[in-house]
Amino acid sequence: MSDTPRRTPGPKKPFSARPAAKPTGKPAGKPVGKPIAKTGERPYAKPVGKPIGEAAAKPGGRPYAKPVGKPIGEAAAKPGGRPYAKPVGKPAGRPYAKPVGKPGERPMAAPGERPFAKPVGKPGDRPFAKPVGRPVSRPVGKPGERPMAAPGERPFAKPVGKPGDRPFAKPVGRPVSRPVGKPGERPQARPAPQRSGPYGKPAPRAVPAKPVAPPPTMSLGARMVALDVLLDVHQQGAYASLALNERLKSNRALAARDKRLVTELVYGTLENQIRLDYMIDHFLERKDAEILVRDVLRLGAYQLFFLDRVPNSAAVDESVKLTRAKDREPYTGLVNAVLRNMIREPGRTKYPDANEQPAKYLSVMHSLPEWLAQRLIDAYGLPLATEIAAYRQPDSFVTVRPNLERTTEEAFQQYLARRHYNATPGIAPHAVRITQPGDLAAEREFAQGQFSIQGESSMLAAYALGAQPGWTILDACAAPGGKTALIAEQLRGSGRVQSWDVHAHRVELIRSVVQRMKLDNVRPIERDASVHREELDGTFDAVLIDAPCSGLGVMLNKPDVKYRQTPEGVADLVALQQRILDACGRYVKPGGVLVYSTCSILPEENCDQVAAFLATHPDFTLDSLSPYLPDALKDQAEGGQVQFYAHRDGVDGFYIARMRRAKG
Repeated sequence: MSDTPRRTPGPKKPFSARPAAKPTGKPAGKPVGKPIAKTGERPYAKPVGKPIGEAAAKPGGRPYAKPVGKPIGEAAAKPGGRPYAKPVGKPAGRPYAKPVGKPGERPMAAPGERPFAKPVGKPGDRPFAKPVGRPVSRPVGKPGERPMAAPGERPFAKPVGKPGDRPFAKPVGRPVSRPVGKPGERPQARPAPQRSGPYGKPAPRAVPAKPVAPPPTMSLGARMVALDVLLDVHQQGAYASLALNERLKSNRALAARDKRLVTELVYGTLENQIRLDYMIDHFLERKDAEILVRDVLRLGAYQLFFLDRVPNSAAVDESVKLTRAKDREPYTGLVNAVLRNMIREPGRTKYPDANEQPAKYLSVMHSLPEWLAQRLIDAYGLPLATEIAAYRQPDSFVTVRPNLERTTEEAFQQYLARRHYNATPGIAPHAVRITQPGDLAAEREFAQGQFSIQGESSMLAAYALGAQPGWTILDACAAPGGKTALIAEQLRGSGRVQSWDVHAHRVELIRSVVQRMKLDNVRPIERDASVHREELDGTFDAVLIDAPCSGLGVMLNKPDVKYRQTPEGVADLVALQQRILDACGRYVKPGGVLVYSTCSILPEENCDQVAAFLATHPDFTLDSLSPYLPDALKDQAEGGQVQFYAHRDGVDGFYIARMRRAKG
């Protein structure tokens, strides 16, 4: 504020202006200007307040001026004195000097000193520094009072009310020009919004931007669950499907979208594990990294090179966070460096030549153990072996079928429509494929036994028996019970199905299925099918042997299975299959049916095994399988046997042979 005296109407008299005081620490209203008029100058000045006594009678006095402070005594009676001037504490040599008091007040000047110098407070205090927040003007008097005008100041400044009142303030929301209160305090008014500076026009309010959908990345919680499943598989030897189900059940707080992404991460990483390891090893100096660190790198590399919708920066950053969350802080730099180098230098990875090393190339590019790649090349040739190894199912789905003993085809379709499932007909009879079904096993209708979750190849093996009401049937290797249930339903509540398994806990799985489906014609039994029981010879109308096998036909749905098998393990399985065939083949009545099936694509487990059995059991011959296959697959049958391939037939890799025993 300028210190130049304000020009007011009336006679103009010269006056001497007071020197401008520097701001003090006490906030106050605006300073005032011109001195009180002398006799004969402004007889009609605006009266202020009540008369203050003796001074009211003095010539030239202002009988209605607002009194300030306590009376100043003798100074009021002296000729030429200023009876209405601001009183100053104790009497001093200069009655109009600034008061002296507590830190922050203006002291009285001593003779020969500078009357308007800054007072000195306590050490470290800055009583006249700019207060925190907004600037203040020179304080006069007590907070909230209108002081008497000093010579050279503005006598008509805006009045200031009680503390907290803002009679002339601008509306709330805009900046207050000069707050009143103690040093450093904000005025008792509604706080104004934050501004870029204390002066000038307030900045416009921030307008919230329209929400932008973030990239569809996964949360750390979802990645953590995926990592835990991989560790269960690699450290504990768990089956991926079972470990995934358990982890998802124990993390129910995950959203459905995150659960689907966890499933994709787990199966995608396992499905491409050999290729991921091959790429990582080109950027990793030591190949013997801890399993946890290796699995973090696999997850990160899978997102970088196989998932388009996850940004590279997010994949790297979240992998580092995942390492830290697993208490592996020393490895965070390693994870960050390896993944970033994989992004920057993709050409560093040199893949095997397909012509010079076909088995190695097939192994690395399509993540098959090299011995298995060589087996497929030997069995089918390089072109077909490549098609088998390279195939990836484009859309993930779950296959279900209705229990026609408890519902009808029409009622089941109505149920699917009510639930708004994305359902399409399958290849097997009554099969329905559901895309992104959620947790079907939690459905009330599932618990009531109205439908089952079962692969189509498994259904076709059960249909191949051609079961008829009243038959006695043996399901020799029955767990977990899906084929047993379908066979029992075909019997229409009649006949009998013996359902065997060598492991007690797997027999309990069969029993739970039977109870859920409310099947009274099934007898689950713990029994080793490879051990011959002479008392059972010739007692069954049909025998189904879904033999223990390598499971390589279902590696699309169970990708960890291909890493579990070894050439020695396959040889042991072939020997076990042969023993089961020899033992259970004898249980078939003359004229009865024997069906042998596996979920494998290796000839030694399938057609070679059946050929060896037929060579040693001349009373059995292949029987036509076409009548029991859906139209889409009839052409694939050769006599009494069929080999399904996922890339060609749209169902899991599966082998089925139907044989009939000659009549006595």
